[in-house]
Amino acid sequence: MALWPIHKLFKLKSVIMSTYQAASGAGQPGMDELQEGTRTVLSGERDVAENKIFAHPLPFNVIPHIDKFQENGYTKEEMKVTWECRKI
Repeated sequence: MALWPIHKLFKLKSVIMSTYQAASGAGQPGMDELQEGTRTVLSGERDVAENKIFAHPLPFNVIPHIDKFQENGYTKEEMKVTWECRKI
């Protein structure tokens, strides 16, 4: 979305965005962990899925950050969004 036309009309002070990453970004091992974890939770075998690929159990969960934190306190993924907004 081009922000400049909106800013000209309404004088934006800040922009809040969300970015969502797919489990497939971790490749086949990540997809297998998501599928197996989902199966074990839905079948009642476990209350919470095991995790080896991801930092936290992924099925039925939202992970609050992705990638490593930078010196400025933001994650690398958050900085990518910031850098892309400058291009827009």
